[in-house]
Amino acid sequence: MARKPSTETRMTLYRLVGFPTLEKVIRDKYTDFTEEHVMVGVRPSVLYWGRTPDKPVAWASTVAGLSGASIDLATGVAAAVLVSKPKKVVVVMAKEKEAINATSLFTFTQVNLGRQDRLLKAKGVDLSIVSVLKE
Repeated sequence: MARKPSTETRMTLYRLVGFPTLEKVIRDKYTDFTEEHVMVGVRPSVLYWGRTPDKPVAWASTVAGLSGASIDLATGVAAAVLVSKPKKVVVVMAKEKEAINATSLFTFTQVNLGRQDRLLKAKGVDLSIVSVLKE
């Protein structure tokens, strides 16, 4: 029996403090990503998206050790980081196998945040899914 397509998207939420600008929260390895200034609801935000450079797959040496066969494969990671500066800062990160753009990142219909949702709500952080609009 075929699996039902998932209606959920997995992501990680972070609350960051002590950064003077939205751009300062981005690690150096992501600075070559595409940068788009967007609005998340009424909040100015910055969306970074792209793909990290290809690197040899980590498991190739294990397979070579077991089988004696050399595997010459490399892969990068498609990723996006959405940085918003509301009263309570929440950063959304998502990864997919395919390239991510602003449209594909925000076409989900349901997000399962599970335990993180309850923990953030207990600290007074309200979570909501809103449309992302290009500025």
